[in-house]
This record gives sequence, C-alpha cells and structure tokens, in this order.
Amino acid sequence: TGEFASDELFMVGMAQFQTEAYRDAQISMTKFAQLYPKHETTGYARYYGAYAMYNLTDFAGSVEAFKAVADSYATLDIAQDARYRQGESAFNLRQYDSALSAYDQSLESDSLGGVADDALYSGVWALMELGQDSAAISRLYRLLKNHPNSPFAPHALFTIGDYQYNARRFDVALNTYQGVLEKYPDSDVAAKVPRLLDDVKEAAAYTLYELAIAAYDSAVSK
Repeated sequence: TGEFASDELFMVGMAQFQTEAYRDAQISMTKFAQLYPKHETTGYARYYGAYAMYNLTDFAGSVEAFKAVADSYATLDIAQDARYRQGESAFNLRQYDSALSAYDQSLESDSLGGVADDALYSGVWALMELGQDSAAISRLYRLLKNHPNSPFAPHALFTIGDYQYNARRFDVALNTYQGVLEKYPDSDVAAKVPRLLDDVKEAAAYTLYELAIAAYDSAVSK
C-alpha cells in the first residue's frame, strides 16, 4: 500500500543516514518529500535530507534546506534544531550576520531548549568574527547564567578569562581562571589553568613593577 511504501522509503533513508551514507540518504529523503508532501513525517524527511547535505559539506544547500524546514514546520520538535543548523551552515559559508540571525531565531523559539546553549555559544564566535567582542562576552555571561551545566560552560568561563587577561585586567582574570578550576575541575580547559595562573601573576607583578618605575622616574624628574 501507499502507506507501507512511504514508511519503507523513510526507514531506508534513516538507515542510510545512520550508517553515514549521506548522499544516498539525501536522495531518499528528497524523493520521500516529493512523493509524499503532506505525510506526517515529511518535515522529518526534509530535516534529515538537509542534515545529509550538511554532513556532505554542501553548506549552500543545507542553509536553504534547514531554513525551509524551520519555516514550514515550526511546530515540530526539530524546528529549533533546524534553525540552529541553518546558522551553522551560514557560519561555514562565512556569512556571519546570517548565522547570528539564525542562532538568535532559534533562541526566540525556545531560549532554554535542547540547542539553546549551542546557539548561544556558536553566536559568540559569529560575533567575534564580526568584530563585536563586547557583545560576544555578554553572550558568554548569558550562557553561564542560563546554562551553567552546559558542556560549553567551562569554555565560556575560560574564554572570559582570556579576554580579561588580554585586556590586562589581571586581578579579574585571575579570579575568572580560578573559577574554572572551582566550578569545572574535570573539564578539559581546567588542565590549562595552573600555567595560566602563573602567567597572570607574573604579568600582574611586572605591571606593578612598571608602575613603580614610572612613579619613581616621575618623582626624580621633579
């Protein structure tokens, strides 16, 4: 029957996707969507077809395909993820404004949902690429506030510490790096902190030394 044929074609496409036969999966899912445009699983078929394109690094194709899924199937549970992956596709095309817009749209649909922390974190790097460092740091703080247990949280806090260190705000950076050790001791970035603490302390000491020399020179010149 038609229902059996549609279910079988969808299952074939899913099996191809799960075994990383992405080109075949894309073909199967595209065929499914064309043959059964109003089927209850058509949105999922189009999503996995887009995902197959993404995994094949066809980002120009996947950015449009994910957008179409997010626009057309907003009530499905894959809509937020589709919008986020639209952003990821745009980011890979170096279309950073478009990527950021898609990330933010995915957050509007569900700011605490399954890919909300991904969208926040990915948006940080889009902002960095756009030269909007202050906005990027604010976004990292937002991620830490809303998703303190996210796998991205240790990296977010560590990146804030790096930003403070590069801005020569050594006392603040020291506290931030120590926070990484205290809050996320088992994270991969925690292993980098002890060396950085030594670097920060040395830089802070040298800055104080420079200030003292400058003050002494100023006093002598008078």
